[in-house]
Amino acid sequence: MSSARTAADQDLEGELLNIGEVARRAGVSSRTIRYYEELGILPEPPRSEKGTRKYPLEYVTYLRWALTLKQLDFPLEEVRILAPVGRGRELDGDARATAASLIEERIADLESKIDILRILAKLVDGSAVADTTTINVLLRAAGSTQTSNEAVGTA
Repeated sequence: MSSARTAADQDLEGELLNIGEVARRAGVSSRTIRYYEELGILPEPPRSEKGTRKYPLEYVTYLRWALTLKQLDFPLEEVRILAPVGRGRELDGDARATAASLIEERIADLESKIDILRILAKLVDGSAVADTTTINVLLRAAGSTQTSNEAVGTA
């Protein structure tokens, strides 16, 4: 058992939760859970004899994993591709290659943002000058198609 699990979680081991309880524990709405199920991000949960969704406790972790991927700016389609990893599933060859590519793209994007923030920090602390060339480097690094001169109509 993970040390991050609470005593209440351990007491519920093997019990099934209703959608409201899963939502409360994960900090999302029931609607989000149903939507993630529709998209294939979350597996379809077992149902009671009356058709009510009944979630094993691990669904809270699955949902938190999906939310973490969203915080890393993966779009929902990519979250769907990466979600099985958070459920302890191994990806097959094609899925593994796709997932690896998505992760490498995200790393490159984050490294670019870090570079931009480093330049911005130098501008703030005065170790770089905020001239047009520096601002244009920042704009290009941020993916802007306009230079600072074009943005103000002086190009």
